[in-house]
Amino acid sequence: MKEEVSDSASKYALEIQKVLDGYQQLQPRYELFSDYLKKLLDYVCRLRFETAIVQARAKNPASVVGKTVRGWSVGKYRRSIQDITDLCGARIIVQLLGEATELTAWLSQCFFVREYENMLERLRPEAFGYRGEHLLVTLDPRLLPKELVTQEVLSQMPDPTAPLPQPKGSAGIEDKVRELRSRLLLSHPQDIPILDGDMWRELSGLVAEIQVRTIAQHAYSEVGHSRIYKSSLILPSDHHRSMAKIAAMLEAVDEEMGGLVDRIEIIQKNARRFLDDKEAEQEIRRLRAILSVEFNASAARDLVSTQLAIGDHDGALQTIEECSGSWEKTLDELKVLRGLALISKHRETGDFLFLQEGREILLAFLEQGNRCVETATALAESWLIDGRIPDAMKAFALAYDIDPSYPPALAGYLRYHIVDDKGTRRVRMLKPSVEQAIARCQQQIAARANLPDALFLLAEFFFVLEGSQAARKAEAYRRRKMSPQERRKSEKEELRSTYEGLYATCRAITLTPRKNRARFVEFAERMHIIADAAGFDVPGAEWAKTLIQLALHVRGEKNVGLSGEVLPLDNGQVLIVAGACDMSDEVRNTSQRELMKAVADEFRGLILSGGTTAGIAGLVGELCKARNGDEKERVISTVGYLPQAYNTTQATQDERYTEPPRTTTGYSGFSALEPLQNWTDLLVESGVDPATVRLLGIGGGKIAAFEYHLAAALGAQTAIIRESGRAADRLLLEESEPGNENIRFLPADSETVRAFVGQVPEIQVIEKNRDRIAESISAAYDKFATELVSRELSEEAKTMFKRSNMDQAQHIAAKLDRIGLYVAPTADERDSIAIPEEAIRDLAKMEHGRWVVERTLGGWRLGSERNDKKKTRPQLIPWDELDETEKEKDIQTVRGIPEFLKACDLKIVKKT
Repeated sequence: MKEEVSDSASKYALEIQKVLDGYQQLQPRYELFSDYLKKLLDYVCRLRFETAIVQARAKNPASVVGKTVRGWSVGKYRRSIQDITDLCGARIIVQLLGEATELTAWLSQCFFVREYENMLERLRPEAFGYRGEHLLVTLDPRLLPKELVTQEVLSQMPDPTAPLPQPKGSAGIEDKVRELRSRLLLSHPQDIPILDGDMWRELSGLVAEIQVRTIAQHAYSEVGHSRIYKSSLILPSDHHRSMAKIAAMLEAVDEEMGGLVDRIEIIQKNARRFLDDKEAEQEIRRLRAILSVEFNASAARDLVSTQLAIGDHDGALQTIEECSGSWEKTLDELKVLRGLALISKHRETGDFLFLQEGREILLAFLEQGNRCVETATALAESWLIDGRIPDAMKAFALAYDIDPSYPPALAGYLRYHIVDDKGTRRVRMLKPSVEQAIARCQQQIAARANLPDALFLLAEFFFVLEGSQAARKAEAYRRRKMSPQERRKSEKEELRSTYEGLYATCRAITLTPRKNRARFVEFAERMHIIADAAGFDVPGAEWAKTLIQLALHVRGEKNVGLSGEVLPLDNGQVLIVAGACDMSDEVRNTSQRELMKAVADEFRGLILSGGTTAGIAGLVGELCKARNGDEKERVISTVGYLPQAYNTTQATQDERYTEPPRTTTGYSGFSALEPLQNWTDLLVESGVDPATVRLLGIGGGKIAAFEYHLAAALGAQTAIIRESGRAADRLLLEESEPGNENIRFLPADSETVRAFVGQVPEIQVIEKNRDRIAESISAAYDKFATELVSRELSEEAKTMFKRSNMDQAQHIAAKLDRIGLYVAPTADERDSIAIPEEAIRDLAKMEHGRWVVERTLGGWRLGSERNDKKKTRPQLIPWDELDETEKEKDIQTVRGIPEFLKACDLKIVKKT
């Protein structure tokens, strides 16, 4: 019996030794194979999957023996080394399931696949576990990319049906294999792994297992393989259940991550981050630095795109030329960028040779079978330059077929169908695609990508989505039979889509660089095409044209084709007051009256408003008439803007305005035409600099919201009373959105409003000594700040406060004027007067209002805490809501006025 056991053990040992001897003959070649696979897969992933992690190794003898014995125990392996298929293994770890699927498909085309297994198929439908994809592959030079195989190797395999060679032992040729391994390992990481004759003779017939898995699958596999699969213990069932739970969670992670990336790519596809001029210069320097070290496809693409975005066409073409040797085989998209650059250069120079060359590049790229929506759209737009509408329509149709919701493609496709249909019928048929395109534009805008183009496209979609003129007339007829509540709701919804388009247009104007006139011209041309074809079905197109003409006028183009009437500019100060018409809310009505009373008491000059007796416009007429009645001469001139035809039962002309109303034609009822005419009269006919105009907004609806956006886009100082209702509340929620940067928000505080609309009286001795007074204020503030031990002030904060000292010094004149005092040199014969104690707090309120306006117009916003980087302050609120510490700061400032003046040989006297 003992002899039988001894014979069995000896036979077992001989079998193991046979496997070990077989592997030791092949091991050097498998080690060479793993090194080659690592280089080959690194090269592939560098081109297609930049974030992938590549690992490769040949099994060591101990692992081979262990795997052989485990296989015998389950009858999996016979006693031949050829039965073990993962003697060489490679692993590629990617981020997403989609990347794993794409990579597996590529591997299937580049290797001879002996066996493929998706580990998910091993699992029962209700089970969770490892889901990687495994391929058993052999090298086949006929399948590898041609640049990776020498002609010598390909000539050895002329017959595509010839069987692949079987692996041979490597006894006696270890030196040759070692030399090849050294050549691979010492080569530069960026070198392309070439399969030459020597390499092929050593690797032919060898089998490798390539595993493709996500990061989440890799985490599960590594723990499960080492702790469970290789464990010598029989683990309890709850351990296996825990692994199944982990697998389920990681599967959810993979799916959620894939969905998130898909949503991100909708934003990123054909998108570029919006950069101002300074940011663009910094980005260009960064990308050039990267390319100076080594070629990087992503950096090259981003550099060219950034140069095109800022209009540097020559720079973009130069970058493409410099990179041409590096991207010829791998980056067709830079060829497309060259075509785009040449077409853009034509727009700048008018040279049709550039246009023709750029168009030929794009056309050739598409004719090669490349389905690139951006290229097809650019080609369509290039045909439009020549006026070749049929060719443009064909290219737009191709672009639409590639991606129906790609905004530039869909916009062009719809635009020329609107021309064919003489209306927006096709738009209504394709409404789902339009809504998807709107969502893509909004996502890009939120990500600050593709600006201002995404806003211009958003505006165009909103315009063409508006209901037809016939539908609006039918709704107006039905409105006659509605209850007052239903009627107001219907009126609020009328032209809602059009006004959303106008808001987007204004925001796009705000974000368009001043020198980039071409964007304005192109958008105006698109609006002209739509307006001519669709007429009053798309009123927003005509209004947007006028808006662009005003923007061009502001930027220096004076012959814009707009006309109006000269305004009565008595003293050069202009204030636009816009806002709510509904005065049914008694509490809000009281607040609005107080604020408008402050305007009427403080302002001198021309006020432009609605011209009716309703709401804010009515308060302008009433309160300004009262102010003028108290003066010997007119202090405030008032002009109202009304449509020539409107419903007199809902609005009445305010006869209290000092000037006859200006009327507009082209639309029945109040619309965007009135604000547009207002600005035409100001800018084109009266030659007013928009930077000197101020707009005060209080609540309001869709037309008031357009007035706010319009003033901000044209460069006026635009301030809205915070929490004053409807349009004001919506804009406050949207204040951080791109294009709304020029809209400011003030607290509902009379002194703040006075500071915003008022003019500081000029006192010559203050003007002459303003610098010295500011220095005195700065010194006093430094002392005051150090005494406020409860509050730490940084040096940066002190510097910020010092910048306001000049304005604070000048504002002394307004404070003293309020209480009938004046400033004179100390040598003046009049007696020096102290500021009455009872006036201190009132003047401190004035100072706080001045400070709030100064900070607000400087870009600061209300925030829960002070943040100098984000420019937020919690003190941008009415005086009465301040804590006593903040109030004391303003009180001390007022108490210090005599000392500030005394330091400059000035004193306070009674006003004569």
